[in-house]
Amino acid sequence: MFQSFDTVAAPQLAKERVASLRSELIRQRISAFIVPRADEHQGEYVPACAERLHWLTGFSGSAGHAAVTHNIAAVFVDGRYTIQASMEVDDKSFGIEALKPGALATWLTENLEAGEIVGFDPALWTVRQVTDLKTKLAANAIKLKPL
Repeated sequence: MFQSFDTVAAPQLAKERVASLRSELIRQRISAFIVPRADEHQGEYVPACAERLHWLTGFSGSAGHAAVTHNIAAVFVDGRYTIQASMEVDDKSFGIEALKPGALATWLTENLEAGEIVGFDPALWTVRQVTDLKTKLAANAIKLKPL
């Protein structure tokens, strides 16, 4: 049997995929999870097998990330991709936010309470990104947890 590794993403798949991620949030005992566009090498181009953001949200642009909590989710894109994101992302599953410095931390602090935990894959974020986000979240007593 032939196995395909093609990335399959479409807005109509987001609801089911977000629900699966939310089940994992409960299992991991975390309040949110963040998904970058980047892979382990931090390049602009990622192989199909590393298109996590595209798979989860349907967004196929080269810059962005997403955050999913138990009851709300957002995809962050820069100005080049505003129209593209509105066409590719299910607006019932994700809000579309501007990708600008501090936007992810601000969104998380607005949507989480003190003591809650944000999970992330440490292989997909730079040390600087993690340090900056950890500092901003700590100011609101929110923890960042590598998974």
